[in-house]
Amino acid sequence: MVENKPSPSTERHYTPIEIAKIMGLSRTTVYTLLENEPGVFKLGNRGLNRTRLTLRVPESVWERIHEKYTVKAEDSYQKPHLRALRNDR
Repeated sequence: MVENKPSPSTERHYTPIEIAKIMGLSRTTVYTLLENEPGVFKLGNRGLNRTRLTLRVPESVWERIHEKYTVKAEDSYQKPHLRALRNDR
């Protein structure tokens, strides 16, 4: 089945500040994370004395980035029981 995805130009775009609030991260961390990601809309540059950088992240790109950094649980992993953890002390 073919999925109808919106064009990156017409889908919702997030600011780094919005992403920082959603994820509970600092603005600096989000800028560093997004700065070299493909698909991120970037205006300006980082200079030696001053940084003037505007980033906008299309929703599809944000979903890809989020998926990329999400830790996947292994199928065979089982969460240890609290009792077993107490006995290891």
